[in-house]
Amino acid sequence: MSSAASNHGSSRRVLVLVLALLPALASAQVVAPSGRTPADGGPADPESPGAAVIRPLESVVPNPRSTGQARTFETADAKFVQWLRRAAQGRVDAARMALNGGAHPCVRKYAGDVAETHVALIDEIDVLAAARRLTLSTKLEPADSKLLAALQKLSGPSFDRRFVAAMRTAQERDLARVRRQAGAARDEELRSLLRNAAPTIATQVDMAVTLTPMVASPGALPPGTVATGCSAF
Repeated sequence: MSSAASNHGSSRRVLVLVLALLPALASAQVVAPSGRTPADGGPADPESPGAAVIRPLESVVPNPRSTGQARTFETADAKFVQWLRRAAQGRVDAARMALNGGAHPCVRKYAGDVAETHVALIDEIDVLAAARRLTLSTKLEPADSKLLAALQKLSGPSFDRRFVAAMRTAQERDLARVRRQAGAARDEELRSLLRNAAPTIATQVDMAVTLTPMVASPGALPPGTVATGCSAF
């Protein structure tokens, strides 16, 4: 056999071998969508045997909120929360007026305490209402709107007397309702919120009781002096 014929035969055998190996080579070099092969660290072909299957997180760790509805208030609790939110805003608005318009230093101290604690109470109410999917109204109670309008027309000792008297009455009513609902509420978190709020409101009622004779005789502690008589607040 000539050298040319021998070379031709060898080339033919190599070509046949290459053609036979092409399918295997092609399957071993599956290119991922990013252009990287599994050997390069790219994702495996999801259709190939043994490939990792990526499932949505929900199918691996179920979201507990997806299996049931969020809790809501029963009707009586929802109505009370609506009232409490409006009442707390009324206390804040009146107290802020007294911080600027109060003549007696003890009145301003009392007003600061009422404003601070009721702002915190409003924050707690808003968080709980959102968790129960309850939309709250920020409209004031009619009595509170009337009080704010009256206070805007007053100043000095007259302002103090009207503010303290109105707040004492309002907070006595608030305390009675909060204590009653703390025992009757069906929602456990609402009961806890009310039980925590009741002692603070009770303290502020005592403050208003103490202030009543002080503002009735404003000369007992001239406005602008150090409020030593308020140290118990």
